[in-house]
Amino acid sequence: MTAKDFRLELFNLSYTAEVNQRYYQLKYTTTWRWDKGVKISVACLAVIAAMFVFLPHELKWLEILVAALAVAMAIVLNVIPVGEWMTENGEMCHSWNDLFIALDRLKMRTRDLPDGGEIPAHLEDALMELNSRQYELDQDHAADEALLVRCQEDVTQRMYGGDVRTYEQAVAEHDKRAKSFSGGTHG
Repeated sequence: MTAKDFRLELFNLSYTAEVNQRYYQLKYTTTWRWDKGVKISVACLAVIAAMFVFLPHELKWLEILVAALAVAMAIVLNVIPVGEWMTENGEMCHSWNDLFIALDRLKMRTRDLPDGGEIPAHLEDALMELNSRQYELDQDHAADEALLVRCQEDVTQRMYGGDVRTYEQAVAEHDKRAKSFSGGTHG
């Protein structure tokens, strides 16, 4: 494998890792907010229900309503595994981040090799191992397509800047930059 092919493979894996790291970071943040929101709601409703004990008899319906809401929120807290989702999303975010860092380290080890040069076997083995890690991380997780597209756009914008968010815009920006580096726009 040539250094140029190796770098392209590294770029593709790195892009995938960064998109997925962002994806699980956003999912973690969302589930963290839901988890904390439900817990705070249960606590607030329990306090309000306790205070409503002192209401006049004519307003006991309000005490019952608040107590029922507190019970419903407690059931939601204990039945819907928001905390487990939060933990899983956090672990996936860390795993994708670890893969991204490992790929970046591998990229640094090949930066001085000429594009046409051959990659040493131990670096190819390292790339295959990281590729296997990506496949392991990709298993068993259904994607929220809209969130995944948003994450791809975020990463693309980070790479190219400005309003470049789609694949088509990235290709156009890449071609524009390639022309300016090759001397096509200097004159």
